[in-house]
Amino acid sequence: MRRMKQISLIFALVFVFTGAQAEIYRWQDSQGKWHFSDAPRSEQGKPAVVRSESSGSKASKQPPTDIKTQLEERYRPASTVESVTLSVVGVETHLGQGSGFFVSDSGYIVTNRHVIRPSSTAAWQVQKDSMEEGLGRLQEIQRQLDDEKSSLNDYSKKLAAYKADVDKKSNGSSKNAALSEYDSFEKRYRERLANYKNQQREQDLRARDFKARYSELNLKESMTGAARQFKIILKDNTEARAQLIKISRDHDLALLKLEGYQTPHLEMAQSFMVKQGVKVFAVGSPLGLRDAVTSGIITSLRKEYLVTDAQILPGNSGGPLLHSETGEVLGVNTAKFGESALSDGFGFAIPISVVIDEFAGYL
Repeated sequence: MRRMKQISLIFALVFVFTGAQAEIYRWQDSQGKWHFSDAPRSEQGKPAVVRSESSGSKASKQPPTDIKTQLEERYRPASTVESVTLSVVGVETHLGQGSGFFVSDSGYIVTNRHVIRPSSTAAWQVQKDSMEEGLGRLQEIQRQLDDEKSSLNDYSKKLAAYKADVDKKSNGSSKNAALSEYDSFEKRYRERLANYKNQQREQDLRARDFKARYSELNLKESMTGAARQFKIILKDNTEARAQLIKISRDHDLALLKLEGYQTPHLEMAQSFMVKQGVKVFAVGSPLGLRDAVTSGIITSLRKEYLVTDAQILPGNSGGPLLHSETGEVLGVNTAKFGESALSDGFGFAIPISVVIDEFAGYL
């Protein structure tokens, strides 16, 4: 009996997705419910050791111990902008990407909560709702096709009965007229049947494609929701894995850490430096473009946000909003307000004072 339990536990441990990002494992409990985690479970139910890098990933480069020196020697920054970009990183998950930045020489990284937990955002819920609506439309179309199939089956039975009655008739004008009418009914049936089959084939293709995308989306959502390690991309495209340290409950903030490395980092501005009209620039990876910079001013101050006309595009989230002269961090870019994500509009950044208060125990 003991051996059978051990075998059951071993077979319940299923390993999936060991790509360049965090390794995700899934396991099934005694009630049959699946759980997702970065760490596999041992036979005793305790987390087993996870490798620090995914096996077989030739694209990933081992970062040196002293990242700061490596980047400075390679890029030799000659301006404030060039200097601060050394500290800005890309952050990737199974559902997308964003930005982040080092805030200490020991590898702490600030980013947005929605960058590492995109499924917790309102935008993600809109996407899920859209998928649900799409599923509902597919189901409605299938119901209509099922009704047509049932109607065609009834039609076929009536045609067979009608043909049997016609065959019983004596040859003559009455039988000829009935046969002609039968041929007309049969032709209409064949047209409807061919049309039904074509529509059903198209429906099957749509449903198969949709269900595959929907299933993949749900799986990625589960994986991202369980992930505690994330791919970090440095300025020179070196890849590393950072550990999740803390997610803010009240603000769109998260803290990661790249363990074991000396890192470049940005200095945090004093509160008196955060003023309306101050020239700023934002650094991040908008639209998948690595290491991009936009500029503007702080247009207004709100209780929980700095408002700027510096262009904030998808992928800038989690990157720093910086003082144009000193390069010190004034805030964390988090949102865009405009007619669309690509239109002109105002960007929002969480003040650096909020970051300091939120993660005071670590920074």
